[in-house]
Amino acid sequence: FRSVLINSSNIELCTNPVSFKYEGISFLCGAGESPKSIQTTSSLSFHEAQRSLLKWHHYAPTAPDYLPCIPVQKKDYLVISETPNFFVCGLGDEHEESELNGCIVISVPSFNQSLSAVVLDLETCHSQLVK
Repeated sequence: FRSVLINSSNIELCTNPVSFKYEGISFLCGAGESPKSIQTTSSLSFHEAQRSLLKWHHYAPTAPDYLPCIPVQKKDYLVISETPNFFVCGLGDEHEESELNGCIVISVPSFNQSLSAVVLDLETCHSQLVK
């Protein structure tokens, strides 16, 4: 098991959401506003709403009506064109993990509410809540 020490030399500012690759593994990560927005307009749980984003191939289907966004004319950058290996969102009601079409979907609870973090083991592809 190899851990990665996070410090100011290996942290990079990025957009929300962000799509990136780490050691050949693709990630799509967001702060969680989009699943929260879907929760307010449906009966879906946070995790179900997050999974729905992958099914719908769009990160923010409620924007701009319920979720603020910056309009663009030529390309919708919130379309999920390739299914990532991991899809992680914050602001979850609780820590949940599931698989959808080869993608591991991980809901991370708000640190403010849970005083916990989620650790991902890239060898087993499972996450764990750590208090």
